[in-house]
Amino acid sequence: MGKELFSIWEKIKKPVLILDKKGKILYCNNVLKSIFRNEHLKKATHCYKLIFNSDFPCFDEQRLICPVKLLTKEHRDSCIVLRTIESDNGKKEYLIECFKENGFIVEIFTEVTEIIREFGKERIKNIKGFANSLIREINKEKRIFLTLISISNFDEIVKIYGIESSIIISGKLESKIKKFLSMSGAESFAISDGNIITLFKNGFTPETVKKLERKIISMLSEFETESLNDEIPISTILVSVFLKKEEFSTVSDLISALLLMKSKLSFANERKVSLNSVEGIEKIILEKRRKLKLIVKSLNENNIDIFFQPIVNLTSGKVEHFEVLMRVKENDRIIPAGYFINELYENNLSVECDLKVLEKLTEYGKLLGKLGYPIYINISHRALGSLFYRDELKKTIKNLSNFGVKVNIEITEQVLFENFKILEVASRDLNFSIAIDDFGSGYSSFKLVSELVKRGMLAAIKIDGSLIKNIQKDKNLLRIVSLISFMAKIFHVKTIAEYVEDKKTVEILKELNIDYGQGYYFSKPLPVSKVKDVTIKTLKEKT
Repeated sequence: MGKELFSIWEKIKKPVLILDKKGKILYCNNVLKSIFRNEHLKKATHCYKLIFNSDFPCFDEQRLICPVKLLTKEHRDSCIVLRTIESDNGKKEYLIECFKENGFIVEIFTEVTEIIREFGKERIKNIKGFANSLIREINKEKRIFLTLISISNFDEIVKIYGIESSIIISGKLESKIKKFLSMSGAESFAISDGNIITLFKNGFTPETVKKLERKIISMLSEFETESLNDEIPISTILVSVFLKKEEFSTVSDLISALLLMKSKLSFANERKVSLNSVEGIEKIILEKRRKLKLIVKSLNENNIDIFFQPIVNLTSGKVEHFEVLMRVKENDRIIPAGYFINELYENNLSVECDLKVLEKLTEYGKLLGKLGYPIYINISHRALGSLFYRDELKKTIKNLSNFGVKVNIEITEQVLFENFKILEVASRDLNFSIAIDDFGSGYSSFKLVSELVKRGMLAAIKIDGSLIKNIQKDKNLLRIVSLISFMAKIFHVKTIAEYVEDKKTVEILKELNIDYGQGYYFSKPLPVSKVKDVTIKTLKEKT
């Protein structure tokens, strides 16, 4: 890995340090350089000099948990440590994720204040106190299981229903869990609103813990149903880990695990995640870092392309629009953006990728003009907040219009809520319409639809695939889609059903008066070279 390969980490918006096996500094990105004075950086040949301003290697110190020592002497592939670092801006705490990469050690720093919001600032001292007491328990006991029970959409609930209602919901869940666990002999601790830690000490076998967790899962399902009856949709997740004494020698280790359990595992889209040890967390970190390196490398080497998925008129069977989807090329593989979407947002790379999509649209402008179809492009909330991106979007829309290509924007409800004024001005200035993406997946506001229609901004409502893929089995989903269709007809807005995968679903959607369908039943996303193949023929036989 030469300096030209080190530079792939320059796009990361977090401090990055690359070391050899003895802690010698080989590379640091500009974000890390901004933390320290130039003269300090020049003198610091090794990580211990840079971070601790020490002339002595910390991996020789028994009292310190040194990441270099963990990765080299203890032959681990990754580790997580919490460190207080004194820089030009004073002392700050960083969570440092360390992993091996091509014989070197990569360290990525996340300022703890960025993560504390996962638990709430007012509770961080409680977390430390809890971690201290738990470390003492680990040293005494032979076997401990730690479980985190979390309301995964707590932040969304706060935004929609307010902090008071959200705290009441969190309190109800905490009361239910604590009452149940007190009868089983386990200990629980609310580390913040929406997050509860449960401790299973000696006397609990893995089988017993699994049995109790199944009961907790059942309770969580009941609680979600009760909340839904109160018209407050909540989502919960349960993450459990078996604590090995040798893996938790400091409070830093444990706090790191707690932070990771919340901030790194909530992306799993599963109700329950079980890990045999902290190594399980570390494997996830390695996988996430592999994805991160892939996207950064792809940005640097221009291995990003756009594919086009047809949107089909369910009555005529004709293709009438295309959705533009980002793809990454790795050797012979084509990788969808969903594979690393969390890494994009966690490392502030979503704007970079959105800009690449605009570049590709400009590159393909003439060909798209010959095809003559309107397109929908997805925009992240961070891109919308970027003045540079909005300028580039304006240029792209103008350039494509010269070829006769109409551009519309797909955006989720949450982004619409948070950027309504920006979108209103932009849609007027740039002459684009909006499709609400993933409609029905969360808190869907009919008032928002009304406001968009009133201002002439709304072109379509894209019904979330989670409603469509199970519509044949669930009558309630069918009723929801029917209601969305009815509302859209009142407002004279088109409807697009995502995730259409078979003929039966098409028949149901036509009965519900849904206008368009999109999904693998009609066509997978296609490279621009193959778009012509699907446009020269009608898909009437499939509708």
